[in-house]
Amino acid sequence: MNILSRAAAAAAIAGCMVFSGSVCADAAQGEGRTLIVFYSRTGNTKVACQALQKELGCDILEVKDMKNRAGGWGFFTAALGSMFNTHTKIEPVHIDLAAYDAIIIGTPVWAGRPAAAIRTFIAQHTFDGRKVIMFTTTNVFENKGSQSRTENMVAQSGGKVAGYFQVAATEKINGEKTVRSQELIAQDAAKLANEIRTVLTQ
Repeated sequence: MNILSRAAAAAAIAGCMVFSGSVCADAAQGEGRTLIVFYSRTGNTKVACQALQKELGCDILEVKDMKNRAGGWGFFTAALGSMFNTHTKIEPVHIDLAAYDAIIIGTPVWAGRPAAAIRTFIAQHTFDGRKVIMFTTTNVFENKGSQSRTENMVAQSGGKVAGYFQVAATEKINGEKTVRSQELIAQDAAKLANEIRTVLTQ
């Protein structure tokens, strides 16, 4: 994947250019009414959101956590931060949502909460009543309490969660927890496209 410089990332925010393999919306042409914003640590959420983007034909943008989350220690600090609801530094810092009517937020789930980069994205943006759909990859499906916590987070930034969709990153085989392949994760994401499309058009 091409690595964008900070200057290029800033240009992506100011104008329309390729970012993470997708094209920003041209508001003048009335395109890009839905945007997928996602963060991915291991690549699971990335392949899921890319599969969803392919089915929906909407725009997509990746948020980067500027703190190193690689390896076991990276995951530990990420999970610990989620428990205490801390934020992090992200790039791009600000995303222009003006061209979009709906935002799909893709994130892994850490300790029952969205990843730090996505919590930061939500906190730093105002949704102005836009429809928001949460789309998560998770080892354990979130319960209603966990979902409500995220919905309240979005509401505090002026959005309304209209749908909550989850894709399993693990499964039990012969009684043992097994990591699912990214191919299967992408397939499951694509299968949710019609349900998500229905929510978007309601």
